[in-house]
Amino acid sequence: MLKDMRGLIPALATPLNADWTVDPKGMKTLIDYVIAGGARGLFVLSSTGEGPLLPDDQREVAVTTAAEAAAGRVPVLMHVPETSTQRVLRWVRQAPELGANYIVSTLPFYLRHVGQQTMDFYQAVADASPLPVFLYNVPVCTGVQVTHEQIAELAKHPNIVGIKDSTLDWRHLQKVVRIKNERPDFLVFNGDEEALASTVLMGGDGGVLGLGNVCPALCTAVCEAADRGDLAEARRLQAELTDMQQMWFCFSCASGALKMTLNLLGLSKPHVTPPLVPAPAELEPFLRELLSRHGLI
Repeated sequence: MLKDMRGLIPALATPLNADWTVDPKGMKTLIDYVIAGGARGLFVLSSTGEGPLLPDDQREVAVTTAAEAAAGRVPVLMHVPETSTQRVLRWVRQAPELGANYIVSTLPFYLRHVGQQTMDFYQAVADASPLPVFLYNVPVCTGVQVTHEQIAELAKHPNIVGIKDSTLDWRHLQKVVRIKNERPDFLVFNGDEEALASTVLMGGDGGVLGLGNVCPALCTAVCEAADRGDLAEARRLQAELTDMQQMWFCFSCASGALKMTLNLLGLSKPHVTPPLVPAPAELEPFLRELLSRHGLI
Protein backbone atom coordinates (compact mmCIF):
# COMPACT_ATOMS: atom_id res chain seq x y z
CA MET A 1 0.00 0.00 0.00
CA LEU A 2 2.89 2.40 0.74
CA LYS A 3 4.13 2.44 -2.85
CA ASP A 4 0.67 3.61 -3.99
CA MET A 5 0.61 6.66 -1.72
CA ARG A 6 2.97 8.94 -3.67
CA GLY A 7 1.25 12.18 -4.66
CA LEU A 8 -1.52 14.07 -2.89
CA ILE A 9 -2.86 13.19 0.53
CA PRO A 10 -5.40 15.86 1.53
CA ALA A 11 -5.28 17.11 5.10
CA LEU A 12 -8.97 16.38 5.19
CA ALA A 13 -11.37 19.03 6.45
CA THR A 14 -14.03 17.80 8.86
CA PRO A 15 -17.52 18.88 7.70
CA LEU A 16 -19.58 19.86 10.73
CA ASN A 17 -23.20 20.48 11.58
CA ALA A 18 -24.35 23.65 13.34
CA ASP A 19 -24.02 21.89 16.71
CA TRP A 20 -20.34 21.09 15.91
CA THR A 21 -20.94 17.38 15.42
CA VAL A 22 -19.42 15.63 12.42
CA ASP A 23 -21.60 15.72 9.30
CA PRO A 24 -21.32 12.19 7.80
CA LYS A 25 -23.03 13.17 4.54
CA GLY A 26 -20.67 16.10 4.07
CA MET A 27 -17.69 13.90 4.90
CA LYS A 28 -18.66 11.38 2.22
CA THR A 29 -19.26 14.11 -0.35
CA LEU A 30 -15.86 15.66 0.36
CA ILE A 31 -14.06 12.30 0.29
CA ASP A 32 -15.63 11.33 -3.04
CA TYR A 33 -14.51 14.70 -4.42
CA VAL A 34 -10.87 14.43 -3.33
CA ILE A 35 -10.56 10.82 -4.46
CA ALA A 36 -11.95 11.79 -7.86
CA GLY A 37 -9.27 14.49 -7.90
CA GLY A 38 -6.49 11.95 -7.44
CA ALA A 39 -6.00 11.73 -3.67
CA ARG A 40 -3.85 8.76 -2.68
CA GLY A 41 -4.90 8.75 0.97
CA LEU A 42 -6.91 10.70 3.56
CA PHE A 43 -5.21 12.45 6.49
CA VAL A 44 -7.99 12.65 9.10
CA LEU A 45 -8.02 14.82 12.28
CA SER A 46 -5.28 17.10 10.99
CA SER A 47 -5.00 20.75 12.00
CA THR A 48 -6.94 21.55 8.83
CA GLY A 49 -9.51 19.00 9.97
CA GLU A 50 -9.75 20.68 13.40
CA GLY A 51 -8.66 17.38 14.95
CA PRO A 52 -7.03 18.82 18.08
CA LEU A 53 -10.23 20.75 18.82
CA LEU A 54 -12.81 17.99 18.43
CA PRO A 55 -14.11 16.13 21.50
CA ASP A 56 -13.15 12.47 21.70
CA ASP A 57 -16.50 11.12 20.54
CA GLN A 58 -16.44 13.31 17.44
CA ARG A 59 -12.86 12.31 16.65
CA GLU A 60 -14.06 8.73 16.62
CA VAL A 61 -16.97 9.60 14.36
CA ALA A 62 -14.66 11.47 11.96
CA VAL A 63 -12.34 8.48 11.58
CA THR A 64 -15.05 5.82 11.27
CA THR A 65 -16.99 7.96 8.80
CA ALA A 66 -13.88 8.58 6.71
CA ALA A 67 -13.05 4.86 6.69
CA GLU A 68 -16.59 3.95 5.63
CA ALA A 69 -16.64 6.61 2.92
CA ALA A 70 -13.20 5.64 1.62
CA ALA A 71 -14.43 2.03 1.37
CA GLY A 72 -10.94 0.74 0.75
CA ARG A 73 -10.30 3.00 -2.26
CA VAL A 74 -7.49 4.82 -0.45
CA PRO A 75 -5.95 4.39 3.02
CA VAL A 76 -7.00 6.43 6.05
CA LEU A 77 -4.18 8.09 8.00
CA MET A 78 -5.35 8.94 11.51
CA HIS A 79 -3.68 11.90 13.18
CA VAL A 80 -3.20 11.64 16.95
CA PRO A 81 -2.80 15.16 18.44
CA GLU A 82 -2.43 14.73 22.18
CA THR A 83 -0.65 16.04 25.26
CA SER A 84 1.02 12.92 26.70
CA THR A 85 2.45 9.58 25.69
CA GLN A 86 -0.31 7.72 27.54
CA ARG A 87 -3.06 9.64 25.77
CA VAL A 88 -1.41 9.06 22.39
CA LEU A 89 -1.05 5.33 23.02
CA ARG A 90 -4.72 5.02 23.94
CA TRP A 91 -5.70 6.39 20.52
CA VAL A 92 -3.03 4.35 18.75
CA ARG A 93 -4.36 1.09 20.17
CA GLN A 94 -7.94 2.05 19.28
CA ALA A 95 -7.14 3.08 15.70
CA PRO A 96 -7.68 -0.26 13.93
CA GLU A 97 -11.21 -0.67 15.27
CA LEU A 98 -12.03 2.83 14.03
CA GLY A 99 -10.97 1.82 10.53
CA ALA A 100 -7.63 3.62 10.25
CA ASN A 101 -4.78 2.15 8.20
CA TYR A 102 -1.92 4.33 9.44
CA ILE A 103 -1.09 6.47 12.48
CA VAL A 104 0.26 10.01 12.11
CA SER A 105 1.79 11.22 15.35
CA THR A 106 2.88 14.67 16.42
CA LEU A 107 4.97 15.17 19.50
CA PRO A 108 2.81 15.78 22.58
CA PHE A 109 2.15 19.50 22.86
CA TYR A 110 1.60 21.95 25.75
CA LEU A 111 4.56 20.57 27.73
CA ARG A 112 7.43 20.17 25.29
CA HIS A 113 9.21 16.91 24.56
CA VAL A 114 12.85 17.66 23.69
CA GLY A 115 16.09 15.79 23.10
CA GLN A 116 15.95 12.16 24.15
CA GLN A 117 12.31 12.62 25.17
CA THR A 118 11.49 13.01 21.47
CA MET A 119 13.23 9.76 20.60
CA ASP A 120 11.70 7.88 23.54
CA PHE A 121 8.22 9.09 22.63
CA TYR A 122 8.37 7.99 19.01
CA GLN A 123 10.01 4.69 19.90
CA ALA A 124 7.16 4.01 22.35
CA VAL A 125 4.52 4.83 19.74
CA ALA A 126 6.17 2.74 17.04
CA ASP A 127 6.64 -0.21 19.39
CA ALA A 128 3.05 -0.13 20.62
CA SER A 129 1.21 0.71 17.42
CA PRO A 130 -0.64 -2.10 15.64
CA LEU A 131 -0.51 0.11 12.53
CA PRO A 132 2.43 1.63 10.63
CA VAL A 133 3.40 5.10 11.89
CA PHE A 134 4.13 8.40 10.15
CA LEU A 135 6.06 11.05 12.04
CA TYR A 136 4.59 14.56 11.90
CA ASN A 137 7.08 17.38 12.35
CA VAL A 138 5.12 20.58 12.99
CA PRO A 139 7.11 22.86 15.31
CA VAL A 140 4.63 25.74 14.95
CA CYS A 141 2.21 23.61 16.99
CA THR A 142 4.52 21.59 19.23
CA GLY A 143 7.23 24.19 19.85
CA VAL A 144 9.85 21.55 19.01
CA GLN A 145 11.77 20.88 15.81
CA VAL A 146 12.47 17.19 15.24
CA THR A 147 15.93 17.28 13.66
CA HIS A 148 16.86 15.47 10.49
CA GLU A 149 19.35 13.43 12.51
CA GLN A 150 16.55 12.29 14.83
CA ILE A 151 14.30 11.50 11.86
CA ALA A 152 17.06 9.45 10.21
CA GLU A 153 17.50 7.42 13.39
CA LEU A 154 13.75 6.92 13.81
CA ALA A 155 13.46 5.83 10.17
CA LYS A 156 15.43 2.72 11.12
CA HIS A 157 12.42 1.48 13.11
CA PRO A 158 10.51 -1.00 10.92
CA ASN A 159 7.12 0.36 12.02
CA ILE A 160 7.94 4.00 11.14
CA VAL A 161 7.21 4.35 7.45
CA GLY A 162 7.35 8.06 6.65
CA ILE A 163 6.94 11.68 7.68
CA LYS A 164 4.85 14.74 7.07
CA ASP A 165 7.19 17.69 7.43
CA SER A 166 5.57 21.06 8.06
CA THR A 167 8.64 23.01 9.14
CA LEU A 168 8.67 25.32 6.08
CA ASP A 169 12.46 24.81 6.28
CA TRP A 170 13.72 23.87 2.81
CA ARG A 171 17.26 23.01 3.87
CA HIS A 172 15.94 20.72 6.58
CA LEU A 173 13.51 19.05 4.17
CA GLN A 174 16.25 18.26 1.64
CA LYS A 175 18.20 16.49 4.38
CA VAL A 176 15.09 14.52 5.30
CA VAL A 177 14.56 13.51 1.65
CA ARG A 178 18.11 12.17 1.57
CA ILE A 179 17.10 9.60 4.21
CA LYS A 180 15.50 7.79 1.26
CA ASN A 181 19.02 7.01 0.00
CA GLU A 182 19.30 4.56 2.89
CA ARG A 183 15.62 3.63 3.12
CA PRO A 184 13.94 4.12 -0.27
CA ASP A 185 10.49 3.12 0.97
CA PHE A 186 10.46 5.85 3.66
CA LEU A 187 7.82 8.33 2.45
CA VAL A 188 8.55 12.05 2.73
CA PHE A 189 5.60 14.42 2.39
CA ASN A 190 5.70 18.20 2.62
CA GLY A 191 2.93 20.22 4.25
CA ASP A 192 3.65 23.36 2.21
CA GLU A 193 1.62 23.86 -0.97
CA GLU A 194 4.11 26.42 -2.28
CA ALA A 195 6.90 23.82 -2.22
CA LEU A 196 4.96 20.89 -3.67
CA ALA A 197 6.65 20.76 -7.08
CA SER A 198 10.13 21.32 -5.69
CA THR A 199 9.60 18.64 -3.04
CA VAL A 200 8.78 16.02 -5.67
CA LEU A 201 11.53 17.21 -8.03
CA MET A 202 14.05 16.76 -5.22
CA GLY A 203 12.92 13.18 -4.60
CA GLY A 204 10.13 13.63 -2.05
CA ASP A 205 6.87 11.75 -2.35
CA GLY A 206 4.27 14.52 -2.47
CA GLY A 207 2.22 16.68 -0.15
CA VAL A 208 -0.21 16.37 2.74
CA LEU A 209 -2.07 19.56 1.93
CA GLY A 210 -5.07 21.55 3.12
CA LEU A 211 -5.67 22.83 -0.40
CA GLY A 212 -6.10 19.20 -1.39
CA ASN A 213 -9.68 19.65 -0.15
CA VAL A 214 -10.34 22.49 -2.58
CA CYS A 215 -8.31 21.71 -5.70
CA PRO A 216 -7.21 18.07 -5.49
CA ALA A 217 -6.90 17.69 -9.25
CA LEU A 218 -4.51 20.65 -9.42
CA CYS A 219 -2.40 19.31 -6.55
CA THR A 220 -2.28 15.93 -8.26
CA ALA A 221 -1.27 17.50 -11.57
CA VAL A 222 1.60 19.37 -9.88
CA CYS A 223 2.88 16.11 -8.37
CA GLU A 224 2.58 14.22 -11.64
CA ALA A 225 4.34 16.89 -13.72
CA ALA A 226 7.20 17.08 -11.22
CA ASP A 227 7.42 13.29 -10.96
CA ARG A 228 7.86 12.88 -14.71
CA GLY A 229 10.44 15.70 -14.80
CA ASP A 230 8.34 18.12 -16.87
CA LEU A 231 9.83 21.25 -15.35
CA ALA A 232 7.94 23.78 -17.48
CA GLU A 233 4.56 22.21 -16.69
CA ALA A 234 5.44 21.79 -13.02
CA ARG A 235 6.33 25.49 -12.81
CA ARG A 236 3.10 26.52 -14.53
CA LEU A 237 0.91 24.38 -12.33
CA GLN A 238 2.80 25.32 -9.16
CA ALA A 239 2.11 28.99 -9.93
CA GLU A 240 -1.61 28.18 -10.07
CA LEU A 241 -1.46 26.33 -6.77
CA THR A 242 0.50 29.14 -5.16
CA ASP A 243 -2.18 31.59 -6.29
CA MET A 244 -4.81 29.39 -4.64
CA GLN A 245 -2.95 29.87 -1.35
CA GLN A 246 -4.58 33.28 -1.07
CA MET A 247 -7.46 31.38 0.52
CA TRP A 248 -5.30 30.78 3.61
CA PHE A 249 -4.38 34.42 4.10
CA CYS A 250 -7.58 36.29 3.31
CA PHE A 251 -9.04 35.92 6.82
CA SER A 252 -7.57 35.67 10.29
CA CYS A 253 -9.10 32.20 10.80
CA ALA A 254 -7.82 30.01 7.95
CA SER A 255 -10.26 27.23 8.87
CA GLY A 256 -13.15 29.64 8.53
CA ALA A 257 -12.00 30.65 5.06
CA LEU A 258 -11.56 26.99 4.08
CA LYS A 259 -15.03 26.03 5.26
CA MET A 260 -16.60 28.95 3.39
CA THR A 261 -14.69 27.89 0.27
CA LEU A 262 -15.86 24.29 0.62
CA ASN A 263 -19.41 25.52 1.16
CA LEU A 264 -19.21 27.45 -2.12
CA LEU A 265 -18.14 24.20 -3.78
CA GLY A 266 -21.06 22.32 -2.21
CA LEU A 267 -18.70 20.11 -0.20
CA SER A 268 -19.22 21.21 3.41
CA LYS A 269 -21.27 23.44 5.63
CA PRO A 270 -19.38 26.56 6.81
CA HIS A 271 -19.28 25.63 10.51
CA VAL A 272 -15.99 25.49 12.45
CA THR A 273 -15.17 24.29 15.96
CA PRO A 274 -14.96 27.04 18.62
CA PRO A 275 -12.85 28.96 19.39
CA LEU A 276 -12.36 29.08 15.61
CA VAL A 277 -14.72 31.51 13.90
CA PRO A 278 -16.55 31.28 10.57
CA ALA A 279 -15.62 33.60 7.76
CA PRO A 280 -17.77 36.73 7.38
CA ALA A 281 -20.21 37.02 4.50
CA GLU A 282 -18.23 39.87 2.93
CA LEU A 283 -15.40 37.43 2.18
CA GLU A 284 -17.56 35.34 -0.13
CA PRO A 285 -17.10 37.44 -3.33
CA PHE A 286 -13.30 37.21 -3.02
CA LEU A 287 -13.37 33.44 -2.55
CA ARG A 288 -15.91 32.96 -5.30
CA GLU A 289 -13.72 34.93 -7.72
CA LEU A 290 -10.65 32.89 -6.69
CA LEU A 291 -12.45 29.63 -7.36
CA SER A 292 -13.82 30.93 -10.64
CA ARG A 293 -10.38 32.07 -11.78
CA HIS A 294 -9.15 28.50 -11.40
CA GLY A 295 -12.17 26.89 -13.04
CA LEU A 296 -13.52 25.33 -9.86
CA ILE A 297 -16.95 26.95 -10.06
